[in-house]
Amino acid sequence: MRSSLISRVRSSSLCGPGSVSQSLLAVSTQAFGTQRRARALGLIHESGYRTHVGIVSSRSVRVTPSNVALPPVWILGSSGETATLAAALGTGYSFASHFSATSPLPAILSYRDTFQPSVQFPRPHVILGVGVVCAETDEKAAWLTSSMELVWVRLHRGEFGQIPSPQEALAYPYSRQERAIVDARRALQVVGSPATVLARTEIVRESGADELMIATATYDATARLRAYELVGEAFGMSVVSRLHGGGTASPVGEDRETAAFQ
Repeated sequence: MRSSLISRVRSSSLCGPGSVSQSLLAVSTQAFGTQRRARALGLIHESGYRTHVGIVSSRSVRVTPSNVALPPVWILGSSGETATLAAALGTGYSFASHFSATSPLPAILSYRDTFQPSVQFPRPHVILGVGVVCAETDEKAAWLTSSMELVWVRLHRGEFGQIPSPQEALAYPYSRQERAIVDARRALQVVGSPATVLARTEIVRESGADELMIATATYDATARLRAYELVGEAFGMSVVSRLHGGGTASPVGEDRETAAFQ
């Protein structure tokens, strides 16, 4: 996977040509070459914040207001290369287990062992992203997951569209090759009842991650919220969730949901 350095710049308003409320800048690790560490150390903002200035031109981007502190920079990756970059720059590191078949443990260990402190991150900080579908029973969770199984097959063919219903997905005649695609993707997901999910997220403890980020994709937005609630309860957290919209099933998540764990 091509590594990316992502900087999210917040703004409270839009004002004038070129103004933005959020700037998303991706930088390939190849841009750093063999002198990655030396150049990284030179990317120091006057506030002490390491930035992408000098690697990617941001002259066309004007952020308003400009007198606010920059938010922390995180690197999302799925390999040891991204872990090395995050450690060298002194950023937060997030490992994408929800789409990577690679174990996160070596990358996270490398990041922690070689981390160089920065103003924004005096200590290493790891987020582990995990794909989770949780329901009251293992059977219901598997039923909900069937939607994304068909999505994975279609994406493999270069087809993009709405998330199909479980009924449509279960009726689809998978070929042997398509079934292999489904099996490979299923191995990256944590699917089941709260007890099953809790047992299968042991890798979070093994990795020593500071945070767990859950990615859940289902046909029904209400079921997606319920999945977050069940996972939160399994981890002993109270969950505050809201569904913005009609609250009915949505093929592409048209109803916007939020979930906060306390």
